[in-house]
Amino acid sequence: MNLYSLQYIEHSFNLITYFHSILTAFIALVMIISGIFYYRNQNNPRFRSLFILVSMIGALIIEMQAGRLIDQQNSDSKTGETVQLIKKVAKDHHVSTNQIYSSSTTLADGMTLQIGKNTILLVSMVINLVIH
Repeated sequence: MNLYSLQYIEHSFNLITYFHSILTAFIALVMIISGIFYYRNQNNPRFRSLFILVSMIGALIIEMQAGRLIDQQNSDSKTGETVQLIKKVAKDHHVSTNQIYSSSTTLADGMTLQIGKNTILLVSMVINLVIH
């Protein structure tokens, strides 16, 4: 079982997020460049077809990256809840936050918290849904 410290959870550097952002910017740049080629050569149907193809594929890739960004924001929200849980447990058990380790970086049912070297706490959550 992998255990994560509070510092790791707070500062988990996500290189993949930057890669996807750069990919999205690159696709948008390719779309703009193909649009410029089409604008300059409107009489050539080859550039029109290229522009349409690049625009459709680019829009699909950008939409998929936007969905991934939304998922990442949800994960970051759950990570913030895990940080709050670790700080509360540290306060309740009168230990430093450096002595608490979590089995998950996001708040999840069934995650374990190790307090110190010997104590293990199983976290069971109840999710209340309120519908108005």
